[in-house]
Amino acid sequence: MSNPFSRIIRDAEIYLNPNVLDNKPEMALLVVKIFAVWASIEHELRFLLVRVLGTDARPAIAIYETLTAPRLQLNALDAAAKTALPPERYEIFSAVISIVEAFQTPRNHLAHWIWGGCRQRPDLLALIDPETLKENDFREAIVRERRIDSFPLEIDGWDPDWIDPQCVLAYSINDLTRALRDIESGLLCLGLFAAYLAAEPRKDIADKFHISEEDQRVEQDQILARLSEERLFHGALSRIRAGQKKSPGAPDGSPPPNQNGGS
Repeated sequence: MSNPFSRIIRDAEIYLNPNVLDNKPEMALLVVKIFAVWASIEHELRFLLVRVLGTDARPAIAIYETLTAPRLQLNALDAAAKTALPPERYEIFSAVISIVEAFQTPRNHLAHWIWGGCRQRPDLLALIDPETLKENDFREAIVRERRIDSFPLEIDGWDPDWIDPQCVLAYSINDLTRALRDIESGLLCLGLFAAYLAAEPRKDIADKFHISEEDQRVEQDQILARLSEERLFHGALSRIRAGQKKSPGAPDGSPPPNQNGGS
């Protein structure tokens, strides 16, 4: 997991540079893969909405697409699943979605935070919280306004003292490798869960393809067993079940709402 620069090096000198990975091809490739896998996750989430709602999905997808914030989209998907799925299916759904929620953070940092580097640690990618730059932008604007009557106008470089290392995350190549691995696992879990829902025993399938509902149930159990082999899913499901014991769900037996955050 990435850490603030303040925990890694004392008095870190941070600078802004969107081209900081130009001489770090391995890190650049990992970032590209993270974005590519996340795009597949977003596609799988839309597909999962179809699996959850079936023929009623088209209006819901139209509404889902108007929600641009990932947090809102996950909330909408959770609401649909809570309504459409029986408690035992919703429990599995919640475990899978919690994995996606947990590992969207590195992707969000890479996509929305300001890129830069550290003069003392050129091997690290610095990601600066844009909120921390607002005060600097304001101060720089004042400085420039006060200089407007004196020519030639000189624009100083970025003052590193204005960047708080506590608000700058350090991403190493190992951090990016770990983030990619976890996001890929989240994508696999989403795909397996969609296959699990698709394998729900149906009489029309049995009649048309001569596959008994019992055989369909066996196939569905096999998919669930494969999903349970994923370390992240197993851990997420265990935490959800442990939470249910401490905080029982609604009277109808449904599990409590997913409390994981996201952005």
